[in-house]
Amino acid sequence: MRQRCTKWRVVEADDPAWKLERPGSIERRPGIEHAAHQTSVERTIRRDILYGNVRSEYLLRSRSGKCRSSLCDRQESAVDCEPPKSLPNNCGRRKAPPRCEQASFRSHRNPIMPINFSCPHCGKQTTVADQYAGQSGPCSGCGQTVTIPYGGMGTPAAKPISKKSGSGAGAGILIGLAVAGVVLLMCGGVLVALLLPAVQAAREAARRSACSNNLKQIGLALHNYHDTYKTFPPAYLTDENGTPTVSWRVLILPFLEQQAVHSMVDTSKPWDAPENAFLKDLVIPAYGCPSSPSGGTPETSYMFVVGPNAFATGADGTRIASITDGTSNTIMVVEVAGTGVHWAQPKDLDMTQMSMAVGQSSNEIDSFHPGGAQVLMADGSVRFIADTIDPNVLQSLLTRSGGEQVMGF
Repeated sequence: MRQRCTKWRVVEADDPAWKLERPGSIERRPGIEHAAHQTSVERTIRRDILYGNVRSEYLLRSRSGKCRSSLCDRQESAVDCEPPKSLPNNCGRRKAPPRCEQASFRSHRNPIMPINFSCPHCGKQTTVADQYAGQSGPCSGCGQTVTIPYGGMGTPAAKPISKKSGSGAGAGILIGLAVAGVVLLMCGGVLVALLLPAVQAAREAARRSACSNNLKQIGLALHNYHDTYKTFPPAYLTDENGTPTVSWRVLILPFLEQQAVHSMVDTSKPWDAPENAFLKDLVIPAYGCPSSPSGGTPETSYMFVVGPNAFATGADGTRIASITDGTSNTIMVVEVAGTGVHWAQPKDLDMTQMSMAVGQSSNEIDSFHPGGAQVLMADGSVRFIADTIDPNVLQSLLTRSGGEQVMGF
């Protein structure tokens, strides 16, 4: 009956007497005595999840079949000779040695940094070396395949960020974007609150400028009418019964590049007569203030002020020579707001019914411009009348030959 050899020595990888030429062999360096020598090595790798490490194991077997130790003289088969569970420091006999197991060693060249993690299946706590992070093996508790996480220094660590494992980062990005959006909205609201009045003021300034241009066109048309007929147009025309038919705004149409419209109007008939039915919805752009809500309709924004000593007296025209107060001190056309008067309708402001308070009623000078209204002077210039103007000054401006001294309005 063959005896098993128990004369083994575990050879460390850092032992200077041995060097690993290739996996599966160990070569003795000359000049150093060893109890075990001229041996072959079978290398195996075992991942021991239970004990938390992965170690290289070498199974030493006698190449010649005989243990080379000076204390052992038994002849053994290389196949039958296996190391025991407990390896002695020296070679000695045992009466009943246990079956051979793999003799193992761990390389100490590189320090092992432990990783603590739990099995995702059974929750068993395990410690492994960080150099084997990312490798897989069976769990010692449940047998399920687990993957060693990335990390080191004894603390758990997550795998490198990947597209599938980046939900946390994605949530953080979404939160950041949401916060940035809220901040931008708040800043945008503040900017709108600050800029909106300025934008509205700029738009109103543009509309007021367009309104002034309308008045200048009307003034030029009135003077051209005067040059043609040697008088300014009357406030209205009348039929044979003395009934007003059409407004002065119809009479100056040829001088506003509206000759075709003027030629179609029957001035002997009322403006709303069947013969003039086409005027009902006809819009003349020069007669509407851009600031008026009724823009784009036939409603007029400009009127004469009719009175005994006003620029317009009614059915009679006025000559420049009769404006003794001076054309620059006499109002010819004023702005009105919300009157609902059609531009062809023979209706204007009645000076005898005015209280000379700008913007106080529909029978007063008024506009949709803040702070006052614009007026056309007899010399063709346009001025802005504030709603705080002195009523006496305003009345003096509305008369053409009152002899009043008007200054600083």
